[in-house]
Amino acid sequence: MITPSLNEVAKKMHDAARGAGWPQGIAAEIGAAAAWLSAQGANGVGIALDALQSAPSPVEAWQNGDDIWRIGPGPVALVGPSALDLALTGDGPVCMTLDDSPALFLGFAGWASTQTEQRITLDGAIAAKIDAGHLLGAPHNDPARRDILITLQPGMAQHPPGLGRQTPGATAWTEAESFAAKTRVPTTETSRTRGAGADGIDAD
Repeated sequence: MITPSLNEVAKKMHDAARGAGWPQGIAAEIGAAAAWLSAQGANGVGIALDALQSAPSPVEAWQNGDDIWRIGPGPVALVGPSALDLALTGDGPVCMTLDDSPALFLGFAGWASTQTEQRITLDGAIAAKIDAGHLLGAPHNDPARRDILITLQPGMAQHPPGLGRQTPGATAWTEAESFAAKTRVPTTETSRTRGAGADGIDAD
C-alpha cells in the first residue's frame, strides 16, 4: 500500500478510536500518538490498534506524602494522557502503572514533548528521552515492568534529524478503517442538499 501521510495516520486512528468507543479528546490523543510513532519509523497504527482493545475504566491519582504523583493502574490510552497532564502542571514527577501494553505511551510522550518543547524522560517499562518531540537514542523496553516514571525539564535548542516513517501493514490499516467506518452514517437527501458527505457516506 502507499505510505499514508502523518495527517492521514492521525485522522484514521482518531476515527478508529471513536469507532471503538473512546471519547473524542482521548481519540485525538491516540491519533496524534500514532502519527508521532509512525514518524519515528515505528508501527504507530498497529500499536494504537492494540491499545484500542482495552476498555475505558476509572483511574485514580494520589500522592504518598512525597512529591511524586501516582496514577493507575489502567489502560495506557486513559492513564497515559492523564499522567502527562499531571506532569505538565509542574507539581513533580509522575509514576503511572498500566494494565496493558505501554508501547503507545511513547507516542503520547513524544506528541506532548512536541507541543510543549519540553524534555520528557521516561524510566521503567519504557526508558527513553524525548526533547521537543525528538527521540534521543533508541528507547529501551522492560517487558517485566508495568510502571513508568515521568520527569520533565526544559528542552534543548539543537536536535538530531528525525527518522523516516513506516508504512502501516495492510491488515492493520484495514482494521483501523473498519473501526473508523463506525463513525459514519449514510447520506440523506437533506444532508446531500446541505453539502455533506461523499460517495454515499457522510463523514465530514
